Amino acid sequence: MIDDILSSIGSAATSDFVYSSFSFYASEHGGELPASWFVRALGDLGVEENAVRQTLYRMERSGALDGRREGKAKFYRASATTQTLIGVGTARMLEERDDPKWDRRWTLVRFVLESRERKARDRLRDVLTVDGFANLGTGLYVHPRTRVDHVKEAARALELSDSVHVFRGERIFGPDEGDFVRTLWDLDATARRYHDFIDQFSPLEGRDDCPPRDSFALRFGLVFEFLRITWDDPDLPIELLPDGWPADAARDLTRSLYRRFLPGALEFADQVMDSL
Repeated sequence: MIDDILSSIGSAATSDFVYSSFSFYASEHGGELPASWFVRALGDLGVEENAVRQTLYRMERSGALDGRREGKAKFYRASATTQTLIGVGTARMLEERDDPKWDRRWTLVRFVLESRERKARDRLRDVLTVDGFANLGTGLYVHPRTRVDHVKEAARALELSDSVHVFRGERIFGPDEGDFVRTLWDLDATARRYHDFIDQFSPLEGRDDCPPRDSFALRFGLVFEFLRITWDDPDLPIELLPDGWPADAARDLTRSLYRRFLPGALEFADQVMDSL
């Protein structure tokens, strides 16, 4: 079981390793990590040095990371929008789900950006996507929850406050809410993926014998598999979900295993840092 999970993380994008590293380890070092740490730590998981360095370079160019030089060393920290993305992902994994009664109102986000603003547009779309918004058309996104804080933070960080418009209101015509939701999200497919995730990871709950290196790797595997599903899960109000929705069970399992793997993962990350 562990070997299967460890082997599966090799298919992850190198940028996923970078984002995930910042989410659990950068705070241990003032929010900043050296390129050499990524090279050595991710290299231990089979990620080639060239792929790591190219990914860090591309992420800096795209605005996902901020970099600085100190002598021959290069250091990186997450940009403001990347910190938002990391915060959303961490909340989805580790925070208790707050599900107040739905007020039947929808959040609508509209923006029109020039082609020269493509980088900022892509970063804004990233925030909307990970926050569960569905795309209704060019520059138009919708969600039934009050998902406005992250959007406003991203718009300000990207200097788009004059180009982004956020509305809250009720739908007053069209198909019923259930039919409308099904046109935006494939909930049946997402439910099946949650069930598969639970089947894959629940056998690890009784394992207390993971050395630091395995805990480091398994933490990545757990996070990658859960977030691959939850990025496609819009986190709808309970009133809009089918019966027996498995997201809470998957989240509880993720939270339990994450806390089990984290001490060993931090220990291994520190070993790598101390070896530089």
